Amino acid sequence: MSYSSALSGKKNPSAQVGQRQEGPREAAQASNEKENRPAQAPQQQRQQQQQPQHQHQQSQPRPQQHQQQHQHQHQHQQQQNSGAYTRSTYVRRASQTTHTGNQNEIHYIVSLTTTPQLHRTLTSLRDEHFPKHLNKLQSHLALFRALPGSQLPRITSDIEALCSKTQPFELYTASTPFRLRQGVGIKLVGGKQDVVRVFKELERPWEEEGWLSEQDRGFQPHWTVQNKVDDNKVVEKSMKEVEEVLKKEGSGERGVAGKATGLTLFRYEKGYWKYERNFRFGAGGEVDAQ
Repeated sequence: MSYSSALSGKKNPSAQVGQRQEGPREAAQASNEKENRPAQAPQQQRQQQQQPQHQHQQSQPRPQQHQQQHQHQHQHQQQQNSGAYTRSTYVRRASQTTHTGNQNEIHYIVSLTTTPQLHRTLTSLRDEHFPKHLNKLQSHLALFRALPGSQLPRITSDIEALCSKTQPFELYTASTPFRLRQGVGIKLVGGKQDVVRVFKELERPWEEEGWLSEQDRGFQPHWTVQNKVDDNKVVEKSMKEVEEVLKKEGSGERGVAGKATGLTLFRYEKGYWKYERNFRFGAGGEVDAQ
């Protein structure tokens, strides 16, 4: 199984969950409430009739608007509580969305493609330490997380041009992990300058177009092997276990080693990544389709 297809194939159901619609029970409840509403005194009725219509509309929001606001608040609360989320409950933060003015914009992700052994080792660590009910992906080093689908031809053209003039290069991780606020990360050490150069060559023209999200305007190359864990003891235990693996697989200050072989494009689907294509370094921008 290829790196890209393995990454995107994990827990990727095809069913789409739509927005919840008002059903018969809600309609019946609204009707009963209207019938059971106490009668108003004639004076109170006259006062309400004298009020401007627009004031009455503002003070009594439509049931559908209220339902949508309640649903959004409920979804956001589920995300904040770090519970299990699905396609219908995941809500992306504003800092993670592209700036095109299109609220329905499809987002795309660009990650670094690495040699299989490096990918397998880091994926094994992620599978071991990332909360299983939240883990939808294998290991990845993402350069961009919210590129606009409306600009996909330009984006793929820029990636092809860059990959055609970039040769595969060596990579190795740090031999010790670093602490995230709610988890564990592994920094890229060897090859970091090459990866940053690739990022900058793509980031510069795209930033001029004003597409990039707040998150995509900065880049610190690393792999996340654990996140969204509130128990400090669990995180500290994972830190020690990850360090043991890195030192066992590496040598001295070098952790896990491999090569960068290209860039992979994914389509973002509310927490899931759908593989699109792989662009290989040093192959004239040659593309591997799934």
